[in-house]
Amino acid sequence: MKISTFKRKKKFIVISLIVLIMNLFSVNVMAETLPGADTKVNLNLTGVSLRDAFRALAEVAEMNIITDNSVQGNVTINLQDITFLEAVELLAKTNGLSYRIVGNTVLVAPPSRLKAGFSEKVTRVFKLMNSEPAEVKESLNLLVKDSAIRVDDRTNSLVITAYKSQIPQIEEVIDTLDQSKKQVVLQARIEEISRDELEKMGIDWSFDTLKLIGNDGKAMKTLEMFGESVDNATVRYSSILDLLESNNKADLLANPQIATIDGKTASIKIGDQVPIVTTDVDSDGSKSSTVEFKDVGINLKITPRVTNNNKIVVKVRPEVSTVTGYTDTTPEYPIVSTRTAETNVRIQDGKTFAIGGLIKDEEIKAMSKVPLLSELPILGKLFQSESTEIAKRELIIFITPKIISDGEEVDTQLKNEFKSTEEEYNNESNVKEGQDNNSQNNLIDKKGLKNTKIVPFEYKVKGTDTFWSISKQFKISFAAIMEHNGIKYMRPLSAGEVLTIPVPANNYYKVKEGDTVKDIAEEYNIFTQPIRQINSIKSLDGKAGMKLVLPVEVKEEDRCDFNEENKVDEVKASKDTEIESKDKNKKNKGEKSNNEEVKKQDEAESSTTKHSSS
Repeated sequence: MKISTFKRKKKFIVISLIVLIMNLFSVNVMAETLPGADTKVNLNLTGVSLRDAFRALAEVAEMNIITDNSVQGNVTINLQDITFLEAVELLAKTNGLSYRIVGNTVLVAPPSRLKAGFSEKVTRVFKLMNSEPAEVKESLNLLVKDSAIRVDDRTNSLVITAYKSQIPQIEEVIDTLDQSKKQVVLQARIEEISRDELEKMGIDWSFDTLKLIGNDGKAMKTLEMFGESVDNATVRYSSILDLLESNNKADLLANPQIATIDGKTASIKIGDQVPIVTTDVDSDGSKSSTVEFKDVGINLKITPRVTNNNKIVVKVRPEVSTVTGYTDTTPEYPIVSTRTAETNVRIQDGKTFAIGGLIKDEEIKAMSKVPLLSELPILGKLFQSESTEIAKRELIIFITPKIISDGEEVDTQLKNEFKSTEEEYNNESNVKEGQDNNSQNNLIDKKGLKNTKIVPFEYKVKGTDTFWSISKQFKISFAAIMEHNGIKYMRPLSAGEVLTIPVPANNYYKVKEGDTVKDIAEEYNIFTQPIRQINSIKSLDGKAGMKLVLPVEVKEEDRCDFNEENKVDEVKASKDTEIESKDKNKKNKGEKSNNEEVKKQDEAESSTTKHSSS
């Protein structure tokens, strides 16, 4: 036990001597590098700030001390007969600080600040593969002073001078920012459409409105997604536009395509430049003129940003300007009316949205004449009449963004995704609350009806019905309805007019005893209104066995059995044919006997005639 205690004491004494020797050595070295470091000081302070304590110590020893701005806190000290450097070391270490001697000055700061401030500086070149150097430089200004970063556009590099301790952090920031960005192809279709014709035909895009005010006080609006689809069959918005164009109710102004990088702004300009001349008069009375050109037309700025789930947030800023007149001054200056809007839209890859609301009044003059009389001199004007109509036309901009797959060329993507102008315009609305997206009731087009058994349904047009509204009720494309009824061009419908709707046989529900409209609607996850409106019913009381048309496919156990009815019809048709055949035979026999009697009568008459003549 005594031997063990002796060994411990011996070990402690050795360690203490080593520490003492190291401290003396370090202080002596410091003293040699700092003149006056061995000056004896006596200092007694109570509850003073740490920075004031270092300042007082420097004044007593007549030495130089600089403290960092981050040095904070209060301290109480009582130092007697110790050297200046020992006092600095004790005061610094007891407060978690460090110090460094530079010339004849002692710098006091936290260890990290000293390391960053006095480590060796190095210069590194960082070559960027995907990003713009100027953009990355802005982010690095938080770590390094702006003057320490130089942009080399020729090599797309950043030349940075910083302390060695900062380099790893700088590298990490650059690696994070210099990521490969996706490319986005943008297709725009700019249409000017007859507003009056849209209302007359009953076309309702189901747009939500975002009011955006131009300098003329009129509102613009953002139009959200429209069109409805089922399986691979879709209603294409371009088909509707093409239909309007073929009837001179819409004009395709432009259909540009452009590719840009994620986060970069793409600009599309369509229009002219109007010269505006300004005249300046100098102090000596001389005049000088300058010409400034102002863009007039459509200026569209689109900035796509791809999210992690491959959705696209599109920032759109359309600007539409037109020359509305000229000033009364000499020379005349054009008066330019400009409307701008700015909005952000979140949309799925490949889907389409539209911006509209720019409505203008177009003056149409028409003259009617009475033939010949209107050509008479002087009096001819009495047989002429001139009328002026105001037609409203709306400018709508359709935009379809598409993410380009990694490794795919832009030209290939354009060919694959934008053949002609037949983009799909998918509907994200009209989904009943709580309904799963996979069960959306969408339109069936002509192609979908070709491979389906059709049982025509006669629908009596109501006062407010249009091809568009009927199409949405039955979930059958208006083009299929028009073709089935032999209608080539869309036109207004008349109340009481009967249309034959090509309804799939699988959409007929056989009403059972006790069924209600509400129960059927809940069973098939649809609304009650279209059921009542299509079938012109209020309730199903006493209607067991009725064939009810639904805008969705009916379960097999609930369907009407048209095959059984066809068999009955075939038997009935066979019996009718047999009866008709018997009647025909009787008729033929009767006709034959009648012919024979007529023949005998003719012969008798002939014989009588001969006898009379003789």
